[in-house]
Amino acid sequence: MPPKALSHVYVIVQDGAPTAAYADESAANDAADELDGAEVHEVEMKKAEPKAKATKAAAAPKAKAAPKAKAADGDKSELAERIEELLSGSGDSLAGQTVVVTGVPTDPHVTRKQLDALVTAYGGKLVKSISKNTDLVVLGANAGPKKLDQIEELGIETLDHDEFVERIGGEGGAKKKRKT
Repeated sequence: MPPKALSHVYVIVQDGAPTAAYADESAANDAADELDGAEVHEVEMKKAEPKAKATKAAAAPKAKAAPKAKAADGDKSELAERIEELLSGSGDSLAGQTVVVTGVPTDPHVTRKQLDALVTAYGGKLVKSISKNTDLVVLGANAGPKKLDQIEELGIETLDHDEFVERIGGEGGAKKKRKT
């Protein structure tokens, strides 16, 4: 059987601070008598409003957010155009390096998936968490404070998106994929 809803509680206050609460007034008075300078205050309990039942529409799973609108090709930033160019090729400028991509891309025309794809296309090992084995961190906006602390603590090299793209394109450049 569920507990009976209380209409009142009795709070013992000593030196201006509540020290205990009782459902029964006589129990509260007995307890207060044992304490120096304690008073009993009656507190009225308000009944909680019943929760509205969920409608089918409210219970339905939320639709996925619409993908970001793509700008017309002429509106792309230089960085976005360079990333697309690099993604059409491959290389080894990150060979043997363990790379973490963290934070939000600062360019609205660049996606996290593109940055992740660059790491693997250019020979890097993409990982999600920072460790002593991490060689490079590509930092976007709003990188988590824990990751930033780890980067500093471990002395890991960091690059912003522009520097990262320059590193990939500047060291040996992109090798175009052969069409077969």
